[in-house]
Amino acid sequence: MWEQIGDKKLQLVSTKDIGWFAVQAFFCPDKFRYVALSLAGDELTQPEGVVIFKVVGKEMPIAPCLVSSALKFFMKEALGAMFQWFKDVGYSADSSVVK
Repeated sequence: MWEQIGDKKLQLVSTKDIGWFAVQAFFCPDKFRYVALSLAGDELTQPEGVVIFKVVGKEMPIAPCLVSSALKFFMKEALGAMFQWFKDVGYSADSSVVK
């Protein structure tokens, strides 16, 4: 589905990084209570993602276009709307800020 949003860059974040911040929130609840964090790593187009997978010696997992189109159609309220939002708006975490 990523390839269907054209040249729009998506902000990606590692699940390992999400887990690290979740652990911090559990172990330091006073520090993170009522705090919203924007997590983002690389901003990539789908073709750039394919290149990175090749560099590390893997193929990017891609579902056939017909399958992803059918999923977006039949799950319009969730999946279709999500990918339309990615294409039209996308995330806006400031990835240049590292604290």
